[in-house]
Amino acid sequence: MRGIFPALCVLLFVLITWQVADRGPLRALDEDLGRAVAGSSVPGGAAQFLADLGNASVAVPVLIAAMVASVLLRRRQQHRPWLPSVWAALAMAAVPAVIVPTKAWIGRTGPPAMVASGVHDGFFPSGHTATAAVAYGAALLLLMPSLASASASRARPHAGVSQPPHATCARTAPHAGSALGSSPLPAGPAHLKPCNRHARARAWAAVAYILLNAGVAAGLVRCGYHWPLDVVGAWCLSGALLWVLAQALTRPAHGRESRPPHASTAPAARGR
Repeated sequence: MRGIFPALCVLLFVLITWQVADRGPLRALDEDLGRAVAGSSVPGGAAQFLADLGNASVAVPVLIAAMVASVLLRRRQQHRPWLPSVWAALAMAAVPAVIVPTKAWIGRTGPPAMVASGVHDGFFPSGHTATAAVAYGAALLLLMPSLASASASRARPHAGVSQPPHATCARTAPHAGSALGSSPLPAGPAHLKPCNRHARARAWAAVAYILLNAGVAAGLVRCGYHWPLDVVGAWCLSGALLWVLAQALTRPAHGRESRPPHASTAPAARGR
């Protein structure tokens, strides 16, 4: 079940690539939609600003800053704090390694504005869209664990005050009689705040990421730099790359978790 998302991304990309390369009906609809969006009343200045967010000169420095912050935040918690940043850099390097050959292979003609400027082919999939999706997505994946650490640190009790086992998570342990059908022990509102705060931060970060990439895509199509399917195809590839990155970021963390020391089985020494 874990591989359904990347499989769907690859399957959709294959379908779109087939339609674009074979000049299928989906490509005709795509070009009609692209012309309509390019000729719409959306302000050109705002569209250009959004399109520029997909430039490597903008997106890559954001990822580099996130990589540096990730190393600094993980240096006291992990044995190799630089490893997640290496995975993110490899994901970013995979973008041109995949996009550039695909552009040359498909050789799709660009929108009228680009053809008039002298650039005739090599528009599918969109490199700017993939750059924005992977760079900002990798930055989000790198910094997301910091939200949990910050929430946990704010939830720590003061010195001398013991903390209940369920104080930092909304999912509480069951009551002693729950195995016989009794209800689990309810958690108080104070115990729910850290997890709720973390969940809200994650949700807002995901919404901001989606809106940012939607804005980049809309700007590219409005300015006449790409067709809509160029953008969707790049999203498919980026989704698969980010899924692989997420797996790489989570698996090493599980392997480095320290196990609690086993209790000594030797009998306690009797006092004299």
